[in-house]
Amino acid sequence: MSTKPRTPLGASAVNLAIVANDLEHVKEDVGDIKASISGINDSLKVLGRIEERQLGVVRDFNGLVTNKETIENRVSAIEQEVPSFREMRQWVIKGVSVGVTALVLGICSMAASQWMDRFFPKPPQQVYLVAPPASTPQ
Repeated sequence: MSTKPRTPLGASAVNLAIVANDLEHVKEDVGDIKASISGINDSLKVLGRIEERQLGVVRDFNGLVTNKETIENRVSAIEQEVPSFREMRQWVIKGVSVGVTALVLGICSMAASQWMDRFFPKPPQQVYLVAPPASTPQ
């Protein structure tokens, strides 16, 4: 038999010291892993918030694209109608202008006729009760 002290499972004190040392290293590594996991957890939370914002941006962008397409369709429809409307409006304006001009000219001519009659009376016309004298041929 040997004189070395034995532990219950047959391990020596040196072996137990090595295992204890290794266990301390494992504890330190587990502590580092916990700190790293905590950092990863914080990073995942930030990433989740960023992803939510990104999804909101994508929804807003898709809404803008849809609005842009709707506006483009409306503008193209208006662009097709506007030239004919503009032409019709020009004709109406020209017609009204001609009508107003004719009305103004008529009023001016009536006023001028009244003015001429008042300030430049016409000479009395000769009224023949009998036929006018015949002219003699030469």
